Amino acid sequence: MARESADDKAVRLFAEYRIEVVKASEHGIALDVRGDTWRYRVLRYENDGRIIESCTCPSPTRECSHIKAARRLWGGGGAMT
Repeated sequence: MARESADDKAVRLFAEYRIEVVKASEHGIALDVRGDTWRYRVLRYENDGRIIESCTCPSPTRECSHIKAARRLWGGGGAMT
């Protein structure tokens, strides 16, 4: 069986309600995303007009499924609103 892509996993994590808002403010948002094995912290904030996203998972890429799932929650990753 083929490994699930990050995009497909993000859709599944979102659909299975695995995202929990931990803290939200005008400065950013902290989310817990329950992966298949562990819970990971996803942060999103603005710094000098740039959107910064990070995840505590060990993925070697910044485009992990946890960030992609969180983007579905905040509408695709546009400006902080």
